[in-house]
Amino acid sequence: MVEKSYINEELSLFKRMKSTFLPLFACMIILFTIGVAFNGKMNWYVYLILICCYTIAFAILTYFKTKSYIYAVHINEEKLIINGQTFNSKWTDNLEINNLKLELKGEAQGRGHSEYVLILKSRDKKYKINSLYNWDYFKLLELFKELKIVKGEKIILDEKFLMDRIEKKALGYSIIDINFGD
Repeated sequence: MVEKSYINEELSLFKRMKSTFLPLFACMIILFTIGVAFNGKMNWYVYLILICCYTIAFAILTYFKTKSYIYAVHINEEKLIINGQTFNSKWTDNLEINNLKLELKGEAQGRGHSEYVLILKSRDKKYKINSLYNWDYFKLLELFKELKIVKGEKIILDEKFLMDRIEKKALGYSIIDINFGD
């Protein structure tokens, strides 16, 4: 039977938070500097308090987004083995492929930008592969196709549409090319 592994880089909680939070923190520092430099009406401590509040809010959101992470998926006959981390504790779940629902989903990341995830739903749990948007899209597509084959399901039109968009994004097409054609 089919035995395949899809492995991504293992990241510690600190690395996951740093890669997600650091760009936001840099933006906050730049906004603080611009606000203090160009606006003489407000005192600098008002900007500092606002920036601190936003930074704390973004830190909390980043923490909850990055606390759980899937870094490997193994297909072994009719079982799916998922390896991940919650905080820095490794875990493994064994699932029956036939009891899973598969869903490709695009997540908007701002105007004209989206990232794609693969969601696996079992009866009692939900797994989000590529939640940190660091999986290779070709691996993600290959995993999705392989799971469809093992389950014996056909790829429907909506899934083909999303797969085409993911493939174009992986090939480096711009958002205009993806939305309006070559």
